[in-house]
Amino acid sequence: MKIPLGSFTSFNITPPCAICTKEGIIHPLDDISAFYHPIRLKAQLISFYKGRIVFPIPLENQSPAKLESITISMEICSECPNYNNSWRSNITFYLDDTELATYLSLGDYGDRRGLYTPSFWGNNSSQYGMLVNIRIDNAGTFINGEKAGATTIGDLHLDGKFVTHLKIAVKDDAKYVGGINIFGKDFGDYNQDINVQLAYERTI
Repeated sequence: MKIPLGSFTSFNITPPCAICTKEGIIHPLDDISAFYHPIRLKAQLISFYKGRIVFPIPLENQSPAKLESITISMEICSECPNYNNSWRSNITFYLDDTELATYLSLGDYGDRRGLYTPSFWGNNSSQYGMLVNIRIDNAGTFINGEKAGATTIGDLHLDGKFVTHLKIAVKDDAKYVGGINIFGKDFGDYNQDINVQLAYERTI
Protein backbone atom coordinates (compact mmCIF):
# COMPACT_ATOMS: atom_id res chain seq x y z
CA MET A 1 0.00 0.00 0.00
CA LYS A 2 1.33 3.42 -0.96
CA ILE A 3 0.60 6.38 1.33
CA PRO A 4 1.21 9.67 -0.55
CA LEU A 5 2.99 12.40 1.40
CA GLY A 6 0.14 14.81 0.73
CA SER A 7 -2.41 12.56 2.44
CA PHE A 8 -1.57 13.76 5.96
CA THR A 9 -4.64 14.66 8.02
CA SER A 10 -3.14 16.75 10.80
CA PHE A 11 0.10 18.37 11.86
CA ASN A 12 1.58 20.56 14.56
CA ILE A 13 5.01 21.72 13.45
CA THR A 14 7.56 24.44 14.12
CA PRO A 15 9.31 26.27 11.26
CA PRO A 16 11.60 26.35 9.45
CA CYS A 17 9.45 24.11 7.28
CA ALA A 18 8.82 23.35 3.64
CA ILE A 19 6.42 21.40 1.46
CA CYS A 20 7.16 20.80 -2.22
CA THR A 21 5.66 19.09 -5.23
CA LYS A 22 7.85 17.76 -8.03
CA GLU A 23 7.21 21.05 -9.87
CA GLY A 24 8.19 23.47 -7.12
CA ILE A 25 7.91 24.82 -3.59
CA ILE A 26 4.44 25.46 -2.19
CA HIS A 27 4.73 29.02 -0.90
CA PRO A 28 5.08 30.69 1.50
CA LEU A 29 8.31 28.95 2.51
CA ASP A 30 8.87 28.48 6.25
CA ASP A 31 5.19 29.19 6.91
CA ILE A 32 2.79 26.50 8.10
CA SER A 33 0.00 28.02 5.99
CA ALA A 34 1.58 26.27 2.97
CA PHE A 35 0.65 22.93 4.55
CA TYR A 36 -3.05 23.84 4.17
CA HIS A 37 -2.82 24.67 0.46
CA PRO A 38 -4.93 22.30 -1.71
CA ILE A 39 -1.92 21.50 -3.90
CA ARG A 40 -0.29 19.86 -0.87
CA LEU A 41 -2.05 16.66 -2.00
CA LYS A 42 0.75 16.43 -4.59
CA ALA A 43 3.52 16.83 -2.00
CA GLN A 44 6.80 15.05 -2.68
CA LEU A 45 8.95 16.57 0.08
CA ILE A 46 7.99 17.64 3.59
CA SER A 47 10.37 19.14 6.13
CA PHE A 48 10.10 20.79 9.53
CA TYR A 49 12.24 21.59 12.57
CA LYS A 50 10.15 19.88 15.25
CA GLY A 51 6.60 18.76 15.89
CA ARG A 52 4.52 16.01 14.34
CA ILE A 53 2.60 15.06 11.21
CA VAL A 54 -0.08 12.35 10.94
CA PHE A 55 -0.97 10.02 8.06
CA PRO A 56 -4.02 7.68 7.99
CA ILE A 57 -3.39 4.03 7.16
CA PRO A 58 -6.51 2.10 6.09
CA LEU A 59 -6.76 -1.39 7.54
CA GLU A 60 -8.17 -4.29 5.56
CA ASN A 61 -10.83 -6.01 7.63
CA GLN A 62 -10.03 -9.69 7.12
CA SER A 63 -11.98 -11.05 10.09
CA PRO A 64 -11.61 -13.61 11.55
CA ALA A 65 -7.92 -13.44 10.53
CA LYS A 66 -5.84 -11.31 12.91
CA LEU A 67 -3.30 -8.72 11.93
CA GLU A 68 0.12 -10.31 12.40
CA SER A 69 2.46 -7.48 11.46
CA ILE A 70 2.70 -4.00 9.96
CA THR A 71 5.77 -2.93 8.00
CA ILE A 72 6.25 0.75 7.16
CA SER A 73 8.96 2.01 4.84
CA MET A 74 9.97 5.62 4.12
CA GLU A 75 12.94 7.74 3.07
CA ILE A 76 13.88 10.31 5.73
CA CYS A 77 16.76 12.38 7.06
CA SER A 78 17.40 15.28 9.44
CA GLU A 79 16.73 18.92 8.54
CA CYS A 80 19.00 21.93 9.04
CA PRO A 81 19.80 25.14 7.15
CA ASN A 82 21.15 24.12 3.72
CA TYR A 83 22.51 20.66 4.59
CA ASN A 84 24.91 18.96 6.99
CA ASN A 85 25.78 15.29 6.63
CA SER A 86 26.59 15.15 10.37
CA TRP A 87 23.38 16.68 11.78
CA ARG A 88 21.65 14.30 14.20
CA SER A 89 17.94 14.10 14.86
CA ASN A 90 15.75 11.79 16.94
CA ILE A 91 12.66 10.89 14.90
CA THR A 92 9.89 9.08 16.78
CA PHE A 93 7.12 6.93 15.28
CA TYR A 94 3.66 6.25 16.70
CA LEU A 95 0.58 4.31 15.62
CA ASP A 96 -2.43 6.15 16.96
CA ASP A 97 -1.19 7.39 20.36
CA THR A 98 1.12 4.44 21.06
CA GLU A 99 4.82 5.20 20.78
CA LEU A 100 6.67 2.59 18.73
CA ALA A 101 10.34 3.55 18.60
CA THR A 102 12.80 6.36 17.88
CA TYR A 103 15.18 6.42 14.92
CA LEU A 104 18.47 8.31 15.12
CA SER A 105 19.04 10.13 11.84
CA LEU A 106 22.74 10.91 11.47
CA GLY A 107 22.54 13.70 8.91
CA ASP A 108 20.76 16.03 6.53
CA TYR A 109 22.28 14.73 3.32
CA GLY A 110 23.19 17.08 0.50
CA ASP A 111 26.71 16.19 -0.63
CA ARG A 112 25.32 15.06 -4.02
CA ARG A 113 22.08 15.27 -5.99
CA GLY A 114 19.35 12.84 -5.00
CA LEU A 115 18.66 10.29 -7.73
CA TYR A 116 15.05 11.52 -8.14
CA THR A 117 15.38 15.07 -6.79
CA PRO A 118 13.89 17.48 -9.37
CA SER A 119 16.06 20.03 -11.15
CA PHE A 120 14.39 23.10 -9.56
CA TRP A 121 15.69 22.07 -6.12
CA GLY A 122 18.94 23.83 -5.17
CA ASN A 123 22.24 21.99 -4.85
CA ASN A 124 22.78 23.36 -1.33
CA SER A 125 19.54 21.88 0.04
CA SER A 126 18.62 18.44 1.41
CA GLN A 127 18.98 15.95 -1.45
CA TYR A 128 18.30 12.44 -0.20
CA GLY A 129 17.62 10.39 2.90
CA MET A 130 18.00 6.89 4.26
CA LEU A 131 15.40 4.18 3.71
CA VAL A 132 13.94 3.32 7.10
CA ASN A 133 11.83 0.20 7.67
CA ILE A 134 9.67 -0.07 10.80
CA ARG A 135 8.12 -3.44 11.56
CA ILE A 136 5.66 -4.14 14.36
CA ASP A 137 4.90 -7.79 15.06
CA ASN A 138 4.36 -10.18 17.96
CA ALA A 139 7.99 -9.83 19.07
CA GLY A 140 8.07 -6.04 19.30
CA THR A 141 9.03 -3.09 17.11
CA PHE A 142 12.04 -3.24 14.80
CA ILE A 143 13.83 -0.54 12.81
CA ASN A 144 15.88 -1.83 9.89
CA GLY A 145 15.86 -5.31 11.41
CA GLU A 146 17.09 -4.26 14.87
CA LYS A 147 14.77 -4.34 17.88
CA ALA A 148 13.98 -0.73 18.77
CA GLY A 149 10.90 -0.92 21.00
CA ALA A 150 8.80 -3.29 23.10
CA THR A 151 5.43 -2.42 21.53
CA THR A 152 3.88 -5.47 19.87
CA ILE A 153 1.13 -5.72 17.27
CA GLY A 154 -1.23 -6.89 20.03
CA ASP A 155 -0.54 -3.79 22.10
CA LEU A 156 -2.07 -1.67 19.33
CA HIS A 157 -5.53 -3.30 19.56
CA LEU A 158 -6.19 -2.90 15.84
CA ASP A 159 -8.44 -5.93 15.28
CA GLY A 160 -11.84 -4.78 14.02
CA LYS A 161 -10.62 -1.27 13.23
CA PHE A 162 -10.72 0.23 9.75
CA VAL A 163 -7.94 2.78 10.13
CA THR A 164 -4.85 3.55 12.19
CA HIS A 165 -2.78 6.72 12.16
CA LEU A 166 0.96 6.94 11.66
CA LYS A 167 2.46 9.87 13.54
CA ILE A 168 6.01 10.96 12.72
CA ALA A 169 7.50 13.36 15.25
CA VAL A 170 10.54 15.25 16.42
CA LYS A 171 9.85 15.78 20.12
CA ASP A 172 10.54 19.04 21.95
CA ASP A 173 12.52 17.13 24.59
CA ALA A 174 14.45 14.81 22.26
CA LYS A 175 18.19 14.46 22.83
CA TYR A 176 18.74 15.61 19.26
CA VAL A 177 16.12 18.07 18.01
CA GLY A 178 17.41 18.12 14.45
CA GLY A 179 14.34 18.27 12.24
CA ILE A 180 13.12 15.90 9.55
CA ASN A 181 12.83 15.60 5.79
CA ILE A 182 10.33 13.06 4.43
CA PHE A 183 10.85 12.21 0.75
CA GLY A 184 8.22 11.09 -1.75
CA LYS A 185 8.73 9.09 -4.91
CA ASP A 186 9.85 12.12 -6.95
CA PHE A 187 12.48 13.31 -4.46
CA GLY A 188 15.56 11.70 -2.94
CA ASP A 189 17.10 8.33 -3.74
CA TYR A 190 14.11 5.98 -3.55
CA ASN A 191 11.21 5.94 -5.99
CA GLN A 192 8.55 5.46 -3.32
CA ASP A 193 6.17 7.27 -1.00
CA ILE A 194 5.42 5.89 2.47
CA ASN A 195 4.92 2.18 1.83
CA VAL A 196 2.87 0.01 4.18
CA GLN A 197 2.51 -3.77 4.21
CA LEU A 198 -0.12 -5.49 6.34
CA ALA A 199 0.28 -9.21 7.07
CA TYR A 200 -2.53 -11.36 8.44
CA GLU A 201 -2.31 -14.78 10.06
CA ARG A 202 -3.36 -17.67 7.91
CA THR A 203 -6.71 -19.25 8.60
CA ILE A 204 -7.91 -22.70 7.62
